[in-house]
Amino acid sequence: MNLENIFCTGRCISGSFRAHASYLVTGICMGMGQGVGLAAAYGVKNHINSSAVPGSRIKELLIERGAFFIKNKNTRLYSTGFTLAEN
Repeated sequence: MNLENIFCTGRCISGSFRAHASYLVTGICMGMGQGVGLAAAYGVKNHINSSAVPGSRIKELLIERGAFFIKNKNTRLYSTGFTLAEN
């Protein structure tokens, strides 16, 4: 299968109904969704494939919209759960 221009985001979680009640993933998923949405829109607007979307530009766009980034020892960049590769 040869797929291009595919973005995928979210969290795969398995657990009981009670366990799901304690997961704190809504904010994380919202942050990832915002980043992926911006990346998709950027690619369409600039007529480029998803693999060519610069992570650094998406970071700038997120910051313009109020996202904050902190350094984290486990990830390179972090904003409400959305991780970007620095390009």
